[in-house]
Amino acid sequence: MLISRRIQNIAFLSFSGLASLFLGQIAVHAFFHNIITSNIIGPFISNGSTSRYTRSTLLFAKEKTSPSTNYRYIDENFGIDGLISDASELQFLQDNYKSILYLCPDTPTDTGCFEQGFETLVKAFGAENSRHVPLDLSTSAFQFTDNSYPIHAIAAFENFQQALDSLIIPTVIVCKKNIRSSAVLATYLGVKAQVSEEQVFADSTAAGLRYVDNDRLRLWSKTVLSTYMKRGANSGRLIFRQFFEKESSTYTYLLADLPSKEAILIDPVLETVERDAQFVRELGLNLKYCLNTHMHADHITGSGRLKGLFPECKSIISEASGAQADVKVHDGDLIRFGTRHLVVLATPGHTDGCVSFLLDDSSMVFTGDALLIRGCGRTDFQQGSARLLYQSIQSKLFTLPGSCLVYPAHNYIGVASSTIREEMEHNPRLKVGISCECFEEIMAALNLAPPAKLDVAIPANMVCGV
Repeated sequence: MLISRRIQNIAFLSFSGLASLFLGQIAVHAFFHNIITSNIIGPFISNGSTSRYTRSTLLFAKEKTSPSTNYRYIDENFGIDGLISDASELQFLQDNYKSILYLCPDTPTDTGCFEQGFETLVKAFGAENSRHVPLDLSTSAFQFTDNSYPIHAIAAFENFQQALDSLIIPTVIVCKKNIRSSAVLATYLGVKAQVSEEQVFADSTAAGLRYVDNDRLRLWSKTVLSTYMKRGANSGRLIFRQFFEKESSTYTYLLADLPSKEAILIDPVLETVERDAQFVRELGLNLKYCLNTHMHADHITGSGRLKGLFPECKSIISEASGAQADVKVHDGDLIRFGTRHLVVLATPGHTDGCVSFLLDDSSMVFTGDALLIRGCGRTDFQQGSARLLYQSIQSKLFTLPGSCLVYPAHNYIGVASSTIREEMEHNPRLKVGISCECFEEIMAALNLAPPAKLDVAIPANMVCGV
């Protein structure tokens, strides 16, 4: 089917028949050390433009002996540990590490440090050298019955990645039994080295890292590693262009799968159809779909005119919009073009039919009028609801990976894109700490004039353009 009603799980490669990096008693510290210092895993031997994976027979390092039975020395940059049960164990970590990443939520049943949990660690290492990023296996990033879990898995990983990147080394990662710590570190270093999940798991198994026996942690790590490998493999295979229509300050986006030449346009504008069509023809593309994020009130969509120029092209809009189109989509649908696809995210609030489109590797999201750069769409007409928009952005968009690029339908200050993390930190209407009630007050006080083309745009867009 061209449009799938659910997000399919990431396909994982078989682990059978893969060579392990390690023989016998494995050099755990050498494995991780080579990733960190060379940005590659294992030892690799360079041979012209290629590298081949080789075995190592170095023994596990025992330079540092901790009072804790859960402690594992990895190399001069990293260690992992379980429950810090007393002052002597904490002192050992202070003597050997400059910073700490703490993964326990600090609930009555899940803490990784005596006395006050993370607060105790902050007193020992200092606030600037301590990070608390709870890893709770009951959250959506580790619930694999939910079709959207790959998105949440990447978002969770980026929180760990950002914390580790910000800390001075050497760093120790602590949880209750060192199992979650080993998963985070192995995945982090595998991503840095751009190594497949098969290699990371083979090395981790041989090294005795226990997360590989935990189904949720293993699947989470596989999801992250395979997604980042896919991003690397797809580099240069996606054509992406951002166009601008100055009268309504609307962005139109052209995406195409390079191998197949299948292309889509997001939010085309009637007045710039010829420009869009020219790019499609010059690049030798086959325009498959014209997508609208919602029924626009400030311009007439170019979908109808483009369908006339490209007879194989079909129009797409959400079922909830009430507008006519060849294909009507719902939350979780996939829109395929060549080897790539977009995931439909229902993000109502600006209108009741708004959707956003997330690229398959979660690297970019097209948010329409729901989330703008340092702003959001108005909510005072077309069945708009400030409360619903707030919920949509918080639950559907602000749960995406922080590095995910945000491409809105409009911008009025000359900015082309943002990221989810930027908007969470700096959007004056929606940043972290602003409540739904406060957001509703902000939106109610805007007192915006109606869009100039409201009376002509709505009827035309109800039938997908002219």
